[in-house]
Amino acid sequence: MTQSLPRAGFWPRFAATAMDYAIIAAVCAILGATIGGLSLVQAGDEAAWADGLLGDPLLGALAGVIAGFTFVGALYMSLEAWTGATVGKLVLGLVVVADNGRPASTGVRVARYLVKNCHLLLGSAAGLSGMWFVATLVPLATLVVVAGSTMILTDERRALHDVVSRTAVVSRTARLQSAPIPEYGDGGPERGARIARRDD
Repeated sequence: MTQSLPRAGFWPRFAATAMDYAIIAAVCAILGATIGGLSLVQAGDEAAWADGLLGDPLLGALAGVIAGFTFVGALYMSLEAWTGATVGKLVLGLVVVADNGRPASTGVRVARYLVKNCHLLLGSAAGLSGMWFVATLVPLATLVVVAGSTMILTDERRALHDVVSRTAVVSRTARLQSAPIPEYGDGGPERGARIARRDD
């Protein structure tokens, strides 16, 4: 038996997303500045430094930004796959579950992340592979993701990536307090208790 859990609304999820992107921006800034600065150091003498200032540092900074999005994207994919939450969701006490309130499987959570962040993944793939024509798909993917996120404002409180992956975002506290307790069935209360502990 599963229970319907109250789903997180637009503003809590918006705040979690804003926090996630702040982390991404911070990592990109650090990597961009570091790689750009290293290119200046490697330039050597003053003339080469001036030449590098106009060229290599910009390319280094761009590489840092791409590496930042790739690194953070991979990190977030791992977090959502194993914990059901990004850093922003963890801080705000939100968690991804199946649409029936039960824990979402690892495969479902990974699929959800891929759909939700397809624009970032396409941009990273274009930068790392050099196939810049892939980058032309990024604006369209971004539009789909943003438009799909407005679906959180509906009564269902699920974005497009939630609908596609059959998931929902709820309060972690509500999920723990409303963990479904299976019927006893064969084996009596002791078996029921063991199944309940396993589901948790």
